[in-house]
Amino acid sequence: MDAWTLKAKLYRNFRNKFLWGRILKQEIENLRFLISKIPHKPRTILDLGCGDGNVTAVLSKSFPEAQITAVDFNYKMLKELKSRRNTYRVLGDALQLPLKNNAFELCTAVGLAEYIKDKHLFLYRLHELLSPSGYAVITYAPKNFLTFLRHSHGIKIYSDTDEAIEQYLSQSDFILAARSESIMQKQYLLKKK
Repeated sequence: MDAWTLKAKLYRNFRNKFLWGRILKQEIENLRFLISKIPHKPRTILDLGCGDGNVTAVLSKSFPEAQITAVDFNYKMLKELKSRRNTYRVLGDALQLPLKNNAFELCTAVGLAEYIKDKHLFLYRLHELLSPSGYAVITYAPKNFLTFLRHSHGIKIYSDTDEAIEQYLSQSDFILAARSESIMQKQYLLKKK
């Protein structure tokens, strides 16, 4: 059993437990807050690193008319995603997707950036996928005790200091539109320049 298959099982088992359930609830509330700041309803949405679909479900409910493309590189996680009439599943790597540039009005990458070493490439690729008036919601795992615990349990993550995150964003072709945070994530709404 590979680490991502184990992670899919852990998601299902721990998601509703007291501490993790509270963290997830806060992160979903923060996501709703950030997407409420988008001045138009996006019609095309890309959910990168969709996992088992908790963010995809929020997007589908918030934007019922939108076409959502949910991407994950782990088949077991993608298989957990509940079928919705407006959602397409894509198995693939977030940095090497066979998707058309400028095709999405909103891209989300919640809980993904900490698994990507090259943050500049990650932001560049997000920028390419977004339409000229597009927005992105991204999250970063800051260096803290909980991140250290994840890393010590063999999960390869690339967490950053707040200063490093701010530097990545300042060097990107995005404007910071809003931010929020939870105990596990720094969450940003970015507008394409």
